[in-house]
Amino acid sequence: MEMLAVKVKRYIPEKSDFEVQTFQVPYEKDMSLLMVLEHLYEEKGVHFRHSCDVGLCAICIMKVNGKNCLACKEIIHGADEIMVVEPAEPSQPIRDLVVTLEKNRDR
Repeated sequence: MEMLAVKVKRYIPEKSDFEVQTFQVPYEKDMSLLMVLEHLYEEKGVHFRHSCDVGLCAICIMKVNGKNCLACKEIIHGADEIMVVEPAEPSQPIRDLVVTLEKNRDR
């Protein structure tokens, strides 16, 4: 099975700082970033938010490869795709990829 390398910039509240970790996730054709994050939550405890899973609520907003996007709408087209995932900006991080929601509505 092909593996996808994902770098995650996790906010660690106990340290008031970020830590970048690289994870290997089993790749499935045309999987969404949300599917990757669900795997990372179950296997590695990486926290993130999601709700509607269809791009309406914007709760799953995060920064991917330098641009804010919705994890549920971001499709990964190949295991060789470079993925760097960070908390969305300009929001305040809470833990890992979870951020305050007030400023995210303007995506």
